[in-house]
Amino acid sequence: AHLKVILTWTPSPTSNVVGYNVRATDGITPIGPALLGNVTANTVLGLTNGTAYTFDVRARDVDGDESDPVTVIASPVPNISIGGTGYPTLAAALAAAQNGDTVQLGAEPYVITATHVVREGVSLRGLSPHQTRLDATGLAAAIAVVSDGDGGITTLSLLTVFGAAIGIHVQDAQGVVLRNLVIRDNAQSGVELGGFATASLTNATLAGNGTGVRSCGVVDVRNCLVVDNQVGLSAKGSGAVHSRYDNFDRNHSAAYENVAAGTGDLAERVVFLNEAAKDYRVPQGGITNDAGDPQDDYSLEPAPNGGRIDLGAFGNTALAASASSGSVSTPGTSSSSCSAVAAAPGSTMSALWPFGALFLALAFSILRRPPA
Repeated sequence: AHLKVILTWTPSPTSNVVGYNVRATDGITPIGPALLGNVTANTVLGLTNGTAYTFDVRARDVDGDESDPVTVIASPVPNISIGGTGYPTLAAALAAAQNGDTVQLGAEPYVITATHVVREGVSLRGLSPHQTRLDATGLAAAIAVVSDGDGGITTLSLLTVFGAAIGIHVQDAQGVVLRNLVIRDNAQSGVELGGFATASLTNATLAGNGTGVRSCGVVDVRNCLVVDNQVGLSAKGSGAVHSRYDNFDRNHSAAYENVAAGTGDLAERVVFLNEAAKDYRVPQGGITNDAGDPQDDYSLEPAPNGGRIDLGAFGNTALAASASSGSVSTPGTSSSSCSAVAAAPGSTMSALWPFGALFLALAFSILRRPPA
C-alpha cells in the first residue's frame, strides 16, 4: 500500500530562500508544518489510501517570512491497482483485469520473474518512465501483448522496461498503443511485433537494445529517440516500420534496416541528464526538444514549452524540459498517488489521478512582515 504522497517542486528563484514549509490536511486533521531545508521534494507518510488531502508548500526566507502557498489535492492509492482496488502483484492484477481496465502502477521498481501477459483490451500504466521501472533481467520477454478475441485497445504507457531478450512483444494484437516509454538494454529487441500485429510507438526512448524496434507486423514510430542500439528500426519479411519525427544517434550497425527515413527524422547527438545512470530525461536546450510532430499535443509540458512536443519518453509530460528554465522537474523516488501541476501561488489544481508523484511548479513570492 502507498499510504503516502510525494511532493516535488522546482526551486524558488528568490536568492534568500533557505527552505520550504509543507502542510497538509484531510479537512479535519492538520498535518505539519514540516520545516524543510533548501530541498525540492518531500514524502508525506502515514496517510490513508482513498482519502483526499490538501497540501500546501511555501518558500521560507532567512527572516522566516513565507511566500503565498501553492496548493494541490491528492489521494493515495495502492501500489498496484485497478480502479482503486489494490492487488498484491502485477501478475495478479493482470489476471483479474477485464477488457477496458487499466492496471495502474506506482513510482516503484518492479522485479518480474516471468513474462507478464497483457490481454488485448487491457492497459498498463505507470507514473512516469523515470520512476516506474520493470526489471525483467534474464527473461525471454518482459511483456507479451496477446489477442484473446475480445478486441479492444491496449495501451502501455509511462514505464521503463529493461533487461529481457525482448522488452515488449506484441504477438498478435491489433492497434496496440505504446506511449511515453523508456525501453532499454533488451538483448534482442526493445519492441518486437509478430506477423499479424499492429501498433503505434509514440514518444519512446529506445536505448541499448539489440534492435530498437523489430517488426514482422506493422508499426508506426513517431517522436522517438533511437540511441545506442545495434540496429535502430528493422522490418522483417513482410513487416513494415513507418518512421516520422524520430532521432537516430549512435546505432552501431544501422539506424534503418529495410526501413525508409521519414518526414522530420533527425540524426543529431542526444545528451541525456545522466545516461550512465540510465536517466534518459533530456535537459533544457537539447536539440531534440520541440522537434516532434507539429500536430501532436504538447500541453502537459512545463511552461514555457516551446510550442511543440519534445522527442523521447518524456514528451508531453510534466518531466519534459522547460524551453527556457534550464531545469527539468525531478520526481521523488518512492510511490505515491497523484500527479498534478499547480501553476501559481495560491492557485489550486485538483487532479486526483490514481497514480504518481505530485509535481509542483512553484512561483514563490516572499511576503515580508511590516517593520516593527
